[in-house]
Amino acid sequence: RAGQLAGRWSETEGEAAAKAMESVTIMPEDLAHGVATDGLPIPAFVHLLRERTGQAAIHTGSTSQDVMDTSLALSMSGSLDLIMDRLGALQTDGEALVKRHGDAPLMGRTRMQAALEITVADRARPWFAAIAEQLTAARALVPRGNAIQIGGPVGDRRQMGDNPEALVAHMAQALGRTPAPMWQAQRDHVAEFA
Repeated sequence: RAGQLAGRWSETEGEAAAKAMESVTIMPEDLAHGVATDGLPIPAFVHLLRERTGQAAIHTGSTSQDVMDTSLALSMSGSLDLIMDRLGALQTDGEALVKRHGDAPLMGRTRMQAALEITVADRARPWFAAIAEQLTAARALVPRGNAIQIGGPVGDRRQMGDNPEALVAHMAQALGRTPAPMWQAQRDHVAEFA
């Protein structure tokens, strides 16, 4: 459907391909040989889609790397949601712990030996400060982790048709993500996420 917006094929061809793909089942084992040959599943996946649907209006202009990068963005986004939920729960539980028991005495330790008396709040405060920092860092990654990557063979979208921005906007909307400039050569947010 996105390809028709960019002028890659007609609306009729795009709809026919989209409808045909909805009924295709491709199992991981169907891709094994292709992965062994190409090092990634996309060429075999596209070949099987075209073969099983009889449609040509599938995956032209974009690259295997675009699909892999967008899949990575989807995985990062889902993982960030989970990480933020868990860090938020830890932060809430930590605040409740300090509220309930913060004034309770503990023995402070140095080199695994008893040192001076401290409180639960003294012990817990650095732990939960670190959690708050990690939660802030995860939230900062969300906009970039939500950005799909579609750049075509050399990252300039020129092979994507007459209106590549419409294609990218449609794909982003369909995936519930953000249209963004190409980031195939900018991997810093992937490194930050890792």
